[in-house]
Amino acid sequence: PDGRMSRYLNGLTVGSTVKFKTTKNKFSVPRTTQNIGMVAGGTGIAPMIQVIQTVLHENLPYTLHLLFSNVVEEDILLKEKLDEWANQFPEKIKVHYTLTNPQQSSWSGLTGRVDKQKIEKHLPPPTDSTLILVCGPIVMTNAMDVLLH
Repeated sequence: PDGRMSRYLNGLTVGSTVKFKTTKNKFSVPRTTQNIGMVAGGTGIAPMIQVIQTVLHENLPYTLHLLFSNVVEEDILLKEKLDEWANQFPEKIKVHYTLTNPQQSSWSGLTGRVDKQKIEKHLPPPTDSTLILVCGPIVMTNAMDVLLH
């Protein structure tokens, strides 16, 4: 709810038209990469989905580690698809969810914001063979900039 896109979309009336464009930029991965760690918050999952789909469907030689933060469980976009991929390709993708404000006592996943402990436990260690991608609300990306450097 705090992201720029979320606020914009939330302000629209039902039936409004929104025009989306895809990026024309190419994404390249350094040759030494073996592990791709991804930190996504809310709608920041969108570019991560593109990376995940490409790696899984083209059988690229990377192991993916996704740490996906949302406010409540209902906010987790594409959870069913992410869970399906994690079950279908357990050697290729690990998915970890964290909620900053879980509403249900049935939530058994991680809680709280993405922090140093979650990064160290659920993302690959920083090496020449690791690439880390971050996308989400500006508060989160600024925090990741500090934690990951």
